[in-house]
Amino acid sequence: MNTSNRELLDKIIELDGKDLTTLNHEENKILEAFKKREHEFGLRVEVVTEAPVEDLKQGTSSYQIEREEHSYPSRILIVKE
Repeated sequence: MNTSNRELLDKIIELDGKDLTTLNHEENKILEAFKKREHEFGLRVEVVTEAPVEDLKQGTSSYQIEREEHSYPSRILIVKE
């Protein structure tokens, strides 16, 4: 693995578990750069809401469910494929 790939991997691992809504501009750039190349690393980025499933099940429309999801943190997960 070359140095630039290793640096990108190290930076994306630092974002694992962070709330997507709290990322600064630089962290967002790292996330987007990695998402374009995640297949090269055998990893993938997932963003998971912490909204309780019971609350989401009560939503009667996709708009209402999305609105409920946005009221809770969305965690970044780095998953090995």
